[in-house]
Amino acid sequence: MSTATFYTRPDVTGIPVEDIGPNRVCLAWLATRRSPLIDAFLGAAESLVPTSR
Repeated sequence: MSTATFYTRPDVTGIPVEDIGPNRVCLAWLATRRSPLIDAFLGAAESLVPTSR
């Protein structure tokens, strides 16, 4: 639903699928790119969703 809301287009109609299992959202960034903002975003994301590790 979030993708359908974010990527709204007048020529595309989104149709909800009720019987599909849960999905996974992943974060990725270049290993060579270090930033306090990346660390803060990762920390915020980890605090909201329990991991399956």
